[in-house]
Amino acid sequence: MNLKEGPLWCDEGVYRIAKEFQSLKSKEFDNIFLGLGGFHMEKVIIACIGQYLGDIGIENVLVENEIFGPISVKGVMNGSNYIRGKRGMYLICEAIFRLQLDQFFKNNEYIKYKTLFEEISKFQSLLIEETASTHLLEYWNKLKNLLSQFQEKYEKFIDDGCKKSETFLFWNNFLKYLMPVLRDLTHSHRVGDWNLHLSSVKRALPLFFAFNHSNYSHWAPIYFEDCLNLPERFPYIHDEFIKGRFIVNHTEKKSSGVPMDQALEKEYNKVAKGHGGVIGVTREKIVVAKWNLIKHEKMKYIQLLQDICKCNEEGEYNLHHEFSDSITKADEECVEQIKCYINHRQNPFELADDNMLTNIVTGAAIDNGIKNHLINCIKIGEDLYEEYKETRMTT
Repeated sequence: MNLKEGPLWCDEGVYRIAKEFQSLKSKEFDNIFLGLGGFHMEKVIIACIGQYLGDIGIENVLVENEIFGPISVKGVMNGSNYIRGKRGMYLICEAIFRLQLDQFFKNNEYIKYKTLFEEISKFQSLLIEETASTHLLEYWNKLKNLLSQFQEKYEKFIDDGCKKSETFLFWNNFLKYLMPVLRDLTHSHRVGDWNLHLSSVKRALPLFFAFNHSNYSHWAPIYFEDCLNLPERFPYIHDEFIKGRFIVNHTEKKSSGVPMDQALEKEYNKVAKGHGGVIGVTREKIVVAKWNLIKHEKMKYIQLLQDICKCNEEGEYNLHHEFSDSITKADEECVEQIKCYINHRQNPFELADDNMLTNIVTGAAIDNGIKNHLINCIKIGEDLYEEYKETRMTT
């Protein structure tokens, strides 16, 4: 291909070594852009959110509702189990958001907004059926006025609650600041949105500092600065990333992309450790080397067999497996379980006489030092990041 520059994606452990080696041999390797793998970064963000929720009793909520077992829930909270961790955080987020909405409608009378929801439902039907864009635009302009009134009331409800209750503030920060980082980073990988990826990484940096993930606190800022310099240093790579070519798509499904390090885990490490793999079978270096040489040829025949048997007939309009009816139904049941369990004790968005931050299971007050760190974690992380940039990072 005669490329003069190229990207190389690694997890944090390899990135650290490669970056140090590149700094020592800058002339030889100055044409390589080193990327910090998004898959492992997502796992660390899940761990940060798990630390944020650790003292509040969420772990007990998940276990007592039999959503996760007492051992597997550890992997949810510390991010070591990616699938369970991400699912657990999304279930908690959805349940908490519904509790916030319930309290808003309780304070403001749901019947007042009945017309708005009826109009939204009509607009959804029109989007499916209507072909005349002019009529849709007129209806949307009418709907915008109703939505702006709702938004104004909702924002006032949030602002008042955050000023009056520590518990309200804690959970609103979870919904407004922490979960969007994980959601947007995952979405940027699914659809190949480079600008959203950069935005997500930028918002994740304070979390790495606030929750003392020292490896990512050290190397993620360097990766982010390299990304900002990408248009000047590597214009060709930047153009390709803007086109979405910083991820891997194994199928033609929409929103099914994965970051490079996750693709390596799925296509190489998983195969090596599974049936027919080499890990755990032998320690002979010659055998391992032979397996590595023929692995891609084996996969080529497996892919051919699957194509002949029509096992991979998936087009761009096939849904991602997370949106299947069975998974959607199971997740809906789990969300309702979590919501009812918390609401039975007290809706965290309901203002009470004592609005201190408490454990949602035991009702015990959270230690002042821990409480102040959690509520102000974003500001603490931002200050530490700025200090790190000023004292440790050089141009």
